[in-house]
Amino acid sequence: MPALLEHLDKPNSAAQVTLVISHKRLDPGSADVPGIKAAKKRGISAVYWNLVHWRTKTGKTREDFDEALGWFVSEKYYGPPQAVFLLGWDLVLSKNFLKYFRRQDGDYNVINLHPALMPDNPKDKTIKLSTGREIPFLKGEHDEVIQKAIDLGLPALGASMHFVTEEFDFGPVIKRIEVPLEKGDTIDSFEKRLLPAENKLVIETVDLFAHGC
Repeated sequence: MPALLEHLDKPNSAAQVTLVISHKRLDPGSADVPGIKAAKKRGISAVYWNLVHWRTKTGKTREDFDEALGWFVSEKYYGPPQAVFLLGWDLVLSKNFLKYFRRQDGDYNVINLHPALMPDNPKDKTIKLSTGREIPFLKGEHDEVIQKAIDLGLPALGASMHFVTEEFDFGPVIKRIEVPLEKGDTIDSFEKRLLPAENKLVIETVDLFAHGC
């Protein structure tokens, strides 16, 4: 998010961020998470929407959380956005959230950054790299996916931007970016090269939407 907002500061950027939400609520009095901090610095509305805090305060269910969050983003203050981007959002969002962003074709204008390469056909179990080599489609949390790739000795990993569906990690791919895995890589060393690539991928995808593509 900080890299995206820095890009959007440029005069040639057509995109606009109207709201930033983080579910990673920190302890009271602690510093804001980077995305919230970057948004506040630019005068962009920024809020925390933490699942545990919300359920403790309201006494409602996980499904109610998704419903309330979808309504808040789409209706309460900010109007329906052209697209919702999940960047480091670790909670799986159900149809209770997604329904607020349904397109005429039945899909949703909700886009997720997935920390691995995804196939064009969501049913495929392998992905063909730019070199022609096929690697498995890895699912799971960020660190888990990277460790799997290292353990398997894969030549590359990367990231994908894809439309979110009601099935986890299953939506159509918009863009991908490959990042080579080097001998001796750890999760930390690979992430240092992955993060700039993810930032580039996010910026390019947001620009696509801003230009109506």
